[in-house]
Amino acid sequence: MAQRVTFYIDGFNFYYGLRRTKRNEPQWGDYYWIDMVILCRGFLGKGQEVEKVIYFTASPLNPEKSSRQSAFLNANKLVNGDRFEVARGKYLDKQIQCPNCHYAISRPEEKKGGNRETESLMEGTPT
Repeated sequence: MAQRVTFYIDGFNFYYGLRRTKRNEPQWGDYYWIDMVILCRGFLGKGQEVEKVIYFTASPLNPEKSSRQSAFLNANKLVNGDRFEVARGKYLDKQIQCPNCHYAISRPEEKKGGNRETESLMEGTPT
């Protein structure tokens, strides 16, 4: 019997890591539409199989970006069924203050996703 493996992916870091790599190596842009289950299979050892991929993310605040992200997530869910799960976080406002003039602005920062990842890892169960 194969050992079942669950993968936990931080979608924010995955996306921005891919985006940063694409600046120097444009061919990496082809991987924006990657099948996450197939990607994870590449990390398996002999006698292992993908039980589930849990992708932690928050929806982008920009409607156009949110639409593209939804298409990516829906495509992965469509081809992988129950082996692909999305765990959604949200953005919280973070106050940033200029150290020179002390002018403060509010900037959205992704939160809640990371805590859910940690809780899932500790429990050994998806959220």
